[in-house]
Amino acid sequence: MTPRFSASRAVREYTDTYYAPAADRYRARFAEGGALGAELLRWQRDLERRLPEVRFNAFRADRDGPLLHFSVEVALGELDPAAVHVELYADAYGRGAAERHAMTSAKKTAPGRYTYVARIESARSAVDYTPRVVPWHSAASIPLEMNAIRWQR
Repeated sequence: MTPRFSASRAVREYTDTYYAPAADRYRARFAEGGALGAELLRWQRDLERRLPEVRFNAFRADRDGPLLHFSVEVALGELDPAAVHVELYADAYGRGAAERHAMTSAKKTAPGRYTYVARIESARSAVDYTPRVVPWHSAASIPLEMNAIRWQR
């Protein structure tokens, strides 16, 4: 039982899981004169400025047997659609974990407006799922670096 609870194992696990990846991200951000770090800072500032303007419009959910089909129109305004992900979220239910399902952009419906869709297999009710807009950048640690989620209300 000692190896499972030893301090050496815990330090090694934290180093491998958290510290080494953080050091790699740090080096990547400061390489080439800090280009990635500057890009991330621009992304973060743009999100802070534009995310409050995000609005949810028509939200639709239909059941087809075990499948739920969702669509939602999201008004992103001037926000770059690549700077965020749109997903469905459902709180934990019973012994199950919370659910997150990525939605895909189906089409641009008007300037700054996009329809996102998702199809999931679930026995849960469609009202259990809420669309949300989550900041996204391939080099960012979400939610540590950008903890701003816009929920449909």
